[in-house]
Amino acid sequence: MAIRKHLSTILGFFLFSFFIVTLSFDSAFANSVKNSKNGKILVELTDLTLSVGDEIYVLNAAQKRVGLATVSQVKGQRAIAEITKGSAQIGYAIVPKSAPLNSAGAGTGATEYSEGTEARLETKSTSKGGFDPKKHNIGLLFSMNMNSMNAEETNGTTTETANMKGTSFGLYGYFDYAFSESFQARLAGSFDQFKASSSLNINGCDNRTSRDCNVNITYLSGFGAIKYNILPKNKFRPFLIGGMAVMMAMSKSTTALKESDIGLTTLYTFGGGVDIKVGSKGFIPVSFEYGIFPSSPTVSANMMILRAGYGWFF
Repeated sequence: MAIRKHLSTILGFFLFSFFIVTLSFDSAFANSVKNSKNGKILVELTDLTLSVGDEIYVLNAAQKRVGLATVSQVKGQRAIAEITKGSAQIGYAIVPKSAPLNSAGAGTGATEYSEGTEARLETKSTSKGGFDPKKHNIGLLFSMNMNSMNAEETNGTTTETANMKGTSFGLYGYFDYAFSESFQARLAGSFDQFKASSSLNINGCDNRTSRDCNVNITYLSGFGAIKYNILPKNKFRPFLIGGMAVMMAMSKSTTALKESDIGLTTLYTFGGGVDIKVGSKGFIPVSFEYGIFPSSPTVSANMMILRAGYGWFF
């Protein structure tokens, strides 16, 4: 009987302790982050009521504030909030920004941010603010090319310059590698057309049989460039860019030049533009570039290129 009585006491003490530990465990994870993705967190609420627009602190296991979020949706005992500063992980507790310092739901007090912590957290604020300068970019751009070519033509006795102009289009895909806060290295490939035409007063084109001069070339190109982001953290990120393309003629027809002279060439480009952030992972890039082809004593050419499209950072 004594042994049974002692066993009953020990078992009761064990169950009571288990109950206390379980209760404490549940309390520790009350009002906590259940999921975190793309700058948004899903919060499970147990003893807290939130409204859209409320600001909440995110607390790590040491009860230190590591993030700040704004509630965007509330449904029942769950809420979705967007991280505006810092970061969050699954299991981290949350507490209203208006709560006293010694209140963390059912937990203990949370330490205040230091000025240094605020500065570090500011660089992580990308869900609602500007770009993260440490992220790489990919993008797809459509281009409108304004082409110009000057070519000297002769009919044997008279020489005249054909000032050919025209408009064409292209498709441009790129990858920007961020190797510093302001600088990115760009690798790109493009499919471009060069079209231009004009008329002469002499029969100097098409083997000296026509006054109509034209050039129509389709290029497949590979680009390398350096991009300088003037305001790398802004939502509107202006930039300067310069580089070089190696261009291979895929198809060609011309009355102004010898087709045998059209082959592999280069294009040197420089210009600027702006990346406009939209959403949490996308942006709209717009740029204007000026490109110069290598010239000869009788032929010179250039392009003005307007590009626009969509990009992603990761």
